[in-house]
Amino acid sequence: MKSNYSHHFFGILILLLHYLFPLIFFGNFIAEIHDNLQTGPVLNNIISKIYKGSFDSVNIFLSGEFKWYFLDRIFFPINLFNLILDAKSFYFFEEFLKKILAYWSFYIFAKKFFNNRSYCVLGALIFVSTVYMVSAPVAYGLPLMPYLLHLLTSKKNLKIKHYFVIFLIGLNTSIVHEYLALMLLIPLGYLLNDKKNKINILFKYFVIISISSLIVATPIFMSVLLEDLHREDFIKLSFVSYFFKSIRSALPGISWPATIFHVPKEFLYSILIFFGLFLKNKKALTIIFFIFFIFLIKTILGSNLTDMFFQNIFSFLKGFNFARIEKIYPLLFSILLILILLSLKSIYWKKIIITLAIISSISFQLMIPASEFGRLFLKNNLIEEDFLAIKKLIKERKFYNIFKINLNKQSFNNNDLAFRFESEQSFDNYYKFSQYEKIRKLVNGGRTMSVGLDPMIAAMNDIKVIDGYHNMYPMNYKKRFRKIIERELENNIKLKNYYDNWGNRVYAFYNDQNNLMLNFQHAKKLGADYVISKFPIKNSELKIVYYKRNNSSQIFLYRIL
Repeated sequence: MKSNYSHHFFGILILLLHYLFPLIFFGNFIAEIHDNLQTGPVLNNIISKIYKGSFDSVNIFLSGEFKWYFLDRIFFPINLFNLILDAKSFYFFEEFLKKILAYWSFYIFAKKFFNNRSYCVLGALIFVSTVYMVSAPVAYGLPLMPYLLHLLTSKKNLKIKHYFVIFLIGLNTSIVHEYLALMLLIPLGYLLNDKKNKINILFKYFVIISISSLIVATPIFMSVLLEDLHREDFIKLSFVSYFFKSIRSALPGISWPATIFHVPKEFLYSILIFFGLFLKNKKALTIIFFIFFIFLIKTILGSNLTDMFFQNIFSFLKGFNFARIEKIYPLLFSILLILILLSLKSIYWKKIIITLAIISSISFQLMIPASEFGRLFLKNNLIEEDFLAIKKLIKERKFYNIFKINLNKQSFNNNDLAFRFESEQSFDNYYKFSQYEKIRKLVNGGRTMSVGLDPMIAAMNDIKVIDGYHNMYPMNYKKRFRKIIERELENNIKLKNYYDNWGNRVYAFYNDQNNLMLNFQHAKKLGADYVISKFPIKNSELKIVYYKRNNSSQIFLYRIL
């Protein structure tokens, strides 16, 4: 019995590094901020309150104009765990569950096609490490793609229980983030299936996934039918611009997010493509053909060509990101990895690829906690003088002295997209529960606008807000909120395009904290009674109510006069 499971030990250990490393060094779990803490736990917290009977909880967002059907995952059955788990527990439960399901899912699929268990474990690790499973938007379609492919390539007819599992997965699938990738499993399943007479399985899969995904997507359809959404403002890049962006993002080491932790994966993908083109393996060539085909389709669909097509026909699809078909890449490259390893005769190159795959998997598991580990040494975001000082020390090979630099206390810049690039940190530290408890009492039911701070932090602390991060909300609200930041946008073309051509982040953007051009009176008209700020604000329209400073942070509360 031990021999049947011993090959999983190394794989599970690598998966646990994501949690063990920060637990050992920080005494807490570390979470990613971007598209994660900024949305997922906050929205799930509201969903949990709705499940418990507080149907007016959504009024906390956007001056009370946020509707329940803007919560696109409110009908996911997995959310029932919200009834027994608090926001923090549910976040880490979901994160770990997705990793485990992704690992198990790929291994189940791979062991049917390949007789090398070690390679199957390695492929599973690469899949887990590279499939993008952000807590908020992505549900269980992506991590369970390999299992669905396992069913689609079955040599036997599927039983009712299998179709029920497909239906259940569909009920926990995001139609905007995952559905297109799940549809690509149909041609992939056909190509990988030795018996081409299983069309009936593919057809039934299509029907069941579509119906179940459409059921839980009811809030999205309600939003489209009942509201003029801000997504109709979305403007995509031209075909040529998006094509070169796609090329650039596919090159080793410079894909988003551009960190050193992504470099091993990018080189691994490149090597797999190289060997796959020269090795005489039909299935490897099939996978590579599929990868290039998706790249081409993604480039076409991700550009403004789709906007032009849907401008007058089905205009509600204008804000839909068809380029998300690329989310099948991790599955394809994980399969390709095993095919290459089985086809290669050179032990030398096998060792290189295996080593690179292991490094890639470990780097992904350590990416978030290691970033926080580095931030402890760097203390703060850097200003330009700090970068110059560090560059000089590197040239002089005085690496240890880098950590002795007396770093400046202000950030490198205001960062046009400040909240997007904040460092990873613990769940509790990000939401600042202890600091916001006092603010919540002082505000006493009033609404706030945040400056220099993620407004979703206030919402997580049960403080009503006029701002926030939402992928669906009324167009009219976007235009009215714009009056608050109008002068700031006119002085920064990057910010202007970011808000006008996208606008999911309804934030009080600014250019210079010492020269704020925010319209606080219009914020008051929109419902804001108070301003929560990361820094002191000198403005006759604001009256200081509360402030707190400590060694690592500061926070100010102002009342709008």
